[in-house]
Amino acid sequence: FWMLGTNIGQVGWPQSGEVDIMEYVSRIPDNIFGTIHGPGYSGGAGFGNAYQFPGPVASDYHTFAVEWGPDEIHWYVDGINFHNATPADVAPNEWVFNHPFYLILNMAIGGNFGGDIDPTMTFPQELKVDYVRVYGAADTAERFEASFADDTAGWRKVEIPFVFFRRSAVQPEGAPDDGLTLTAVNGYGFGLPANSSGSLMLDQLRVEPTVTVPAWVGRIHQTTEADPLVYGSIITVDVRATNYSGTTAQPFLVVPLDGEVGYVPGSATDGAFPLTAGQMAALGYAVAAQANAGDVVAVAYNNPVANGQDATFSFQVRVQAAQGAVQHTLLTPAGATSSNRLDITPTVIVELPLLADTWVSSGLPNQNYNAFAALIARTSGVDNVLLTFDRSTLPVGARLVSATLRLNATFQSGADGKELRVMNVTPFDAATVTFADGLTFYNPGPAIPVALGPLDLDATAQVAGWDAAVGRFAAQDGLGYLAVSASGPAGRVAFDSLETYRAQPPTLTVVYMP
Repeated sequence: FWMLGTNIGQVGWPQSGEVDIMEYVSRIPDNIFGTIHGPGYSGGAGFGNAYQFPGPVASDYHTFAVEWGPDEIHWYVDGINFHNATPADVAPNEWVFNHPFYLILNMAIGGNFGGDIDPTMTFPQELKVDYVRVYGAADTAERFEASFADDTAGWRKVEIPFVFFRRSAVQPEGAPDDGLTLTAVNGYGFGLPANSSGSLMLDQLRVEPTVTVPAWVGRIHQTTEADPLVYGSIITVDVRATNYSGTTAQPFLVVPLDGEVGYVPGSATDGAFPLTAGQMAALGYAVAAQANAGDVVAVAYNNPVANGQDATFSFQVRVQAAQGAVQHTLLTPAGATSSNRLDITPTVIVELPLLADTWVSSGLPNQNYNAFAALIARTSGVDNVLLTFDRSTLPVGARLVSATLRLNATFQSGADGKELRVMNVTPFDAATVTFADGLTFYNPGPAIPVALGPLDLDATAQVAGWDAAVGRFAAQDGLGYLAVSASGPAGRVAFDSLETYRAQPPTLTVVYMP
């Protein structure tokens, strides 16, 4: 029962190494032998030991084993340790047992070790084996990781200095926490980030003795919980830049926003801050021609960082494109680093035309407000805004991603703290409808707080409800109906309408997958 190095075809024997887990010769019926063979200690000069049984070995089954690890091998028979080997035992010769081996089970007769063949021997003879098992020790190796961006078509060389590696967040039980010492490397692997696409092809992996490390090394990575990633989805951008300049420095780190996204206000962390197009231009950075001076176009960081330490921050962006891909670049004093790429699942964005708007009031149940110059929602009673949209450009049964109703609030009375909700409503004629018509309001959406100016209400469930409605609740003649209600402290909220002078009337933007 023995092993040979898998490289025997390249280096030959004994350079490949040989581990004899158990050797038995019938001329010494009470003994078994455990031995290693390598360059300078092979054949009769191998390093081994014998174990003597109280009787013939062949009279019963026995368990033979080795425990094998880097720079050590231990032999056992029936749980008894009878031999050990380390590099010191074969020095100054080379230890050749820290690479893969394969197992061999065989029975032979004669030879130098077996001796002369007994002329009375009969055939066939048997070697009976109950089982062969291979066990692995618990994997307690400490994990480290580093990332890189593949932003080049075709093959390219990627250098990752060991100083880039950081201890992984997830470690096996019993893993040490003593840093990346490189005294032993038990394995490595590669993987693609979550929610990324494409394939990873590797040609060679080499360890080089020296690599030039720049003064600043940046890493930037994007993640999202959206699946699929579509218009309106949120992406988190995590940034880290390590100072290798040799001294404490205060870098100006900048991440220009990808053209397919918009900054989520207030999302920058750890001292990072948004930069507007005007500020970027004043700092000498290129700015897209279509950007307004007040538009947020980048996120920056400008705090002191000690040598060998990291500047870390994150921020969030919202996808504002119907298709394409999102990839960000971190600009450091030493150069640029690109993030992973996230592909946007194509969608269609339509703004449904507003055909009519009005409101109804339980206080004046027979009054029609279609020609009124504002839309009113009141918290007391039932004063709800009514909207009629042309839904002919939205396919029946479309796979909705989102629907956003925008209202422009111009006035509110009473105390603050009011909230608005969008709802479904039974069909109506805006030119004649009154509260007395007995409209049914149902399927309320999430509430948003009232503030003057543009307000965006989530109407996804309500637009989806147009297809779900049946009977008298169903949309008619390619029309879609929505209502808006107010709740909270007593008072009313006024909005622009189609009849308001220089108005910003309600809009309904729908995103769906074709």
